[in-house]
Amino acid sequence: MLHFAPSSSPRPPHARRAPGFTLIELLVVIAIIALLVGILLPALSEARKSARLAQDSSNLKQLGTAAANYSTDGRDRIFSFSWRGGGVVNPATAPAVPRVVQGSDLVAAAWQAVDILRRRARPEDPQFPQQNNWIPHVLYSHLVLIDYLGSRLPEPLVISPGDRTRQRWAEDPFATRTQLMAQGVDSQTAARVPYGSSYQMPPAFYSPDREVTEGFIQNQGESHNVFLIGSRAGTPVWPLGREKFSSIRFPALKVMMHDSIMRFFGKFDAFFTWSGARVNALMADGSSRLVLTREANLGAYWTTGTSATPFLRATFAYAPNPALGEPGWPGVGTNQDNIPATFARYRFTAGGKQGIDVGGGSPFWDRVAGATRSPNAPN
Repeated sequence: MLHFAPSSSPRPPHARRAPGFTLIELLVVIAIIALLVGILLPALSEARKSARLAQDSSNLKQLGTAAANYSTDGRDRIFSFSWRGGGVVNPATAPAVPRVVQGSDLVAAAWQAVDILRRRARPEDPQFPQQNNWIPHVLYSHLVLIDYLGSRLPEPLVISPGDRTRQRWAEDPFATRTQLMAQGVDSQTAARVPYGSSYQMPPAFYSPDREVTEGFIQNQGESHNVFLIGSRAGTPVWPLGREKFSSIRFPALKVMMHDSIMRFFGKFDAFFTWSGARVNALMADGSSRLVLTREANLGAYWTTGTSATPFLRATFAYAPNPALGEPGWPGVGTNQDNIPATFARYRFTAGGKQGIDVGGGSPFWDRVAGATRSPNAPN
């Protein structure tokens, strides 16, 4: 009987190897995926940034529409606090906050802001604390519009999509209050900042274009978060919040509200007076536009002087507070001793509501004392 040994010949050509990747194939696939991720991630990041920037512009336009409607209902008034002082009722003890309170119009405005916060806060905060020595017009004029619209607070409309700090605060105002106080923020400020806005309003929209008493407007520019009204002894506090849209001379060229922080450009956030900053701004005609700081006219105060040069150039000192989400100065950080003074730009427009911020030269620049530079020179 013949016995044959098993064949040791190779597998037939039609036989298939077990499925799988070789090491080289796997490395090639990983390299291709990494390359695609490297290409797509920046594009996706830019797309998200563009979407947030578009939402930012939309927010400002909606606020502009609300301001126009308020003006129509209010006989040309620019939205602002309307309660007046001189009454006989103390709102701290009255069962309901009245519209006329003891003290000045400034005290009445602070009580009006507190009343709005008590009624509009979500969750409700009927015991929202009294705010002493507060000028609510500076950072909280938006409360009047929110009340006019019947919205709740915190209101996403007044928060920039790029303002992550304020978005976090808005999620839980009560927890935010506790956290800020633990970081050294005073209790009154800690109570109100969760209801604040990313967008600010230049003083010309709630105060006269020209100083009515010496130092009235000028002293508001000492720092970005210090505003003094009637600082000299014996100087009466001028009524705020009685300004009209009809006094705006160049609505399409006048900044009405703006984000104080550059959030969507470059590798870092920056305060708006930095010469390289770009921020979204609502113009007085209701349009929204990106404003490059170095292209905006330099700021100046219109003093009570009667000389040929009644304007003084307005400079601005930036004192960042990291606890409130304010970025350091580019190249300096939060070292306040090294942060340079910058021009106030559209925070204090030469001529106030009669002046121009962007899109044209200042009609008042030839009357600014010591103005040896162009009205829109970089700082």
